[in-house]
Amino acid sequence: MVGGDGSDASEGSAISLRVALGIALALLVAIRLIPIDSVLRGADVVLLSNDPYAYVYWVERALTEQQISDVAPTTGRAEPLLIWTLTAFSFLLGGVERVDLVVAWYPVATALISGLLVFVLARILTDDVRIALAAVVMLAVTPLHVSRTALGFGDHHAFDYMWLLLTATALIWLLVRTDADRRRRWQMAAVLGGALAGQTLAWGASPLMLVPTAGAVGAASLIVIRTDDPARTLAPVVAGFALAAVLTQLAHHTLAWHDPFVAATPVLLFGGGLVVLGLLAAIDRMDRSWPALLAAESAVVGLGAAVAWFVAPGAGAAALEQVQGFNAFVEGLEGTGIGETTSLTAAFGPILGPLILLGFSPFVGLPATAWGVVRGWREREPAWIALAVYVLWFLGLAFIQRRWAVQLGLFLSVFAGVGFIMFAHWLALVLPPVPFRDEPPETQDAIEPPDRQRLALLGGLGAVGIGSSTIYSRFILSQLSIDDGAYEAATWMREHADERDWSYPQNYVLSSWGRARMFNYLVNGESGSYSYARQHYEDFIFGGTPAEWYGRFKDRVGFIITRARVGPGLRNNQARLHDNYGSAGSTVTGVGHYRAMWESEGGEVKIFTPVPGATVTGTGPAETVFTLSTTVTVDGTGRAVPYRRRIETDAEGAFSIVLANPGEYEFADRDVTLTVEEADVRDGGTLSVEL
Repeated sequence: MVGGDGSDASEGSAISLRVALGIALALLVAIRLIPIDSVLRGADVVLLSNDPYAYVYWVERALTEQQISDVAPTTGRAEPLLIWTLTAFSFLLGGVERVDLVVAWYPVATALISGLLVFVLARILTDDVRIALAAVVMLAVTPLHVSRTALGFGDHHAFDYMWLLLTATALIWLLVRTDADRRRRWQMAAVLGGALAGQTLAWGASPLMLVPTAGAVGAASLIVIRTDDPARTLAPVVAGFALAAVLTQLAHHTLAWHDPFVAATPVLLFGGGLVVLGLLAAIDRMDRSWPALLAAESAVVGLGAAVAWFVAPGAGAAALEQVQGFNAFVEGLEGTGIGETTSLTAAFGPILGPLILLGFSPFVGLPATAWGVVRGWREREPAWIALAVYVLWFLGLAFIQRRWAVQLGLFLSVFAGVGFIMFAHWLALVLPPVPFRDEPPETQDAIEPPDRQRLALLGGLGAVGIGSSTIYSRFILSQLSIDDGAYEAATWMREHADERDWSYPQNYVLSSWGRARMFNYLVNGESGSYSYARQHYEDFIFGGTPAEWYGRFKDRVGFIITRARVGPGLRNNQARLHDNYGSAGSTVTGVGHYRAMWESEGGEVKIFTPVPGATVTGTGPAETVFTLSTTVTVDGTGRAVPYRRRIETDAEGAFSIVLANPGEYEFADRDVTLTVEEADVRDGGTLSVEL
């Protein structure tokens, strides 16, 4: 039993470890269900953000075409194992009709598994269940991890985190449990191999997440060489690398998953592991000198790079191509407004940035990481060094792009658990962490709460971290959730298109690229790409010449979404459409091919449809400006808005104008009216009038 303040207590007041872990995991799940009202909307599943709709599209396609094994090559995606897994679960749970639910719920399921892995990882490393429980809570309230594993955020991230944690957990177990029997160690080697293969096949950028594994083994070897049997410690690790290489190559050659470079990464890892194992055996026979091992490893790395460069230039070119491709990808995302492409400190600064995005984990976890490195070196415990390598690698990447801050948070949560218990002990609220003690407790199957005063203070500490991080999590999730106006716009467009039997691309929705997949999935089911929106929407909204744009949109775009914007551009298409409903105003001319159809309450979101329009020709006094107007009722709010157009006759008095709305038009200062029918606007009819 692990006591809180060191005092003896009755068995009745103890909290079962299973109950305590259940509470921590329940907190983890509950926070990730914050957006449930936004995601589950009646019969619709409205996923968060943009990319999750692509996974629904690809999985539905795989189920429809019954080509699960070919789904990755046919879509050109870099997450074949994820697509296969989602497809398999969707098939088992009901087929195409359940894909959106599977994609919505899978991040929560993997977050739960990740929470369990963090508990196991922390307990293996520290042998302290209080630290393990604190680590789970730290992960539970890490805002960035919450946002990437919340209900509805069915991107590839949550899947990647699970495999990464499983890999690290198996590796740390092998480094800690050196006294376990041979059978158990080889079983864990198999787990490590399967985890590494899964991690590699899960994502095209997996080589970046395999780097800390290689670094962890290299750093750990400098401590292992100082132990009695270094080969026994690392041999199962290298065997796990071998299994990962075999499994990855099988998937690559039989299923065509991933390009050759990504698939070869575990092979390189295995080769490096063999070299380290050989150097360990050689130096162990000599003097067990870690400086000698470090020098030998450095020499081998340098020699290997030189040989690869001159003997196998193709391999070096492939690696360089991957680096260049990744750099091009990053550069292509700059200026797009994608938050995950910016640095961890870019949005909120060096203090508030980590606090808002990672909670208190960096502030208690990084000092504990430094302590762990010192302890690992002094006590010859390589697992502490290995886990610190993961933290340092992803910390460096997070300062480049904050997408890596979530991976940082996974491992930082373990050290944050250490730091929290250390801090609580410093405040005399709990017994010291097990790594600080001379002897570990006899059993840790229950948690003994401290007395009421200490418990209240301990609860206050926890509440500060949990409460503030939950607030930040809620804020981030609100930015990812689809707002009511956008969802209502999507349902209106779907009903409008269904009533008219429109098929794709007649019902294509042009919007800002960050919502293009959502709109199109809910309206027409085609959410595989947002490239058309990204190429054209901003140019159209902030540009002019609406008639020319209509020529491009004809037979390609069925709906155009506009949203309220603040900024310059009084004469652009944003002003013509969103601000003026296509009507002529003081700064812009009206438009004739864009019909205002719907608006949300408050006018934040509006829908326009490109239409041929009714062409009105006629004659009147030469070189004279006339104004004609009608009233248009916009769905959604039912508001009646004016639609005005200006006509300027030429030297012969002739004019021609295209009107986007049906209605009874009146000409200012003229006792003339003109009736434009719905069919005239829809079919491009021609009318004439004399002024």
